[in-house]
Formats: sequence, C-alpha cells, structure tokens
Amino acid sequence: MEDIETTSVMIGSVVTWVGNTLARDKSVKKLFGDLSEATVNWIRPLLLEPGGSEKEEVKKLKEKPDSPARQKSLEAILEMAVEDNPEGEKHLRQLYKELCSQPGAITISHSKNVNTGTITSTSGNIQIGDSH
Repeated sequence: MEDIETTSVMIGSVVTWVGNTLARDKSVKKLFGDLSEATVNWIRPLLLEPGGSEKEEVKKLKEKPDSPARQKSLEAILEMAVEDNPEGEKHLRQLYKELCSQPGAITISHSKNVNTGTITSTSGNIQIGDSH
C-alpha cells in the first residue's frame, strides 16, 4: 500500500529541508546535489532567479532559517507552484519521495499520535494519543 501524504505535509517537509540545508551549508546550490534532474528543473526556478541568484525569500530564509514567517513565505511559493501548474503536485510528490529516501531521513506514516506543534505545560502531565 502506497503512503498518501497531503500537499501541506509534503510542502512542510520541503520547507524544513530547505531551511536546514541553508542553515548548515548556506548554499541553495547544495540543495540540488542529490535530486533527480526533473525535480531540480521544477524547484530551481522557485528558489533562484533566471540568472542564478537567490530569490529574495530564499535570502531571507537563509538569514533566519527558524523564522516561521520566512518559512511561510517559502510555503506560499510552493503552494502557488502546485496550484498554478497541473504537473506541480507530481513534482512536489517526487521531491518529497527523494527527500524521504535520503540517508538519515525520518518519516512518520499512518500515525494519529504525532504532535506537530509546541507543547507548553504548567502541570507536567502531557498525553498524546489514546490512554491505556
């Protein structure tokens, strides 16, 4: 059975990958190293200007890769690319699969007990999922 991930999950994974790579390597071009040619051809114009310089959103994300506002900016770019191009979701799904197959990639599938936000507790009693 094939895993079916939502567009927002795939976009979130791509944004995290871009942010982590920029924080570590400070280079957009390092992003393209392990990706297929078709995937690079799809994502390159979303991140780089035609002359090869980084788009403004990428520069800002590089400055502060943990910034939620800058991450949302890149999410919006990816969402519009998927919305505007009928092939966009196919390319996004391929990019997501390639990211998940990289060494060290962590994927969670078919789990209802996953927190994707921040947990703040004053009582120290936190439970995610079913109680047994």
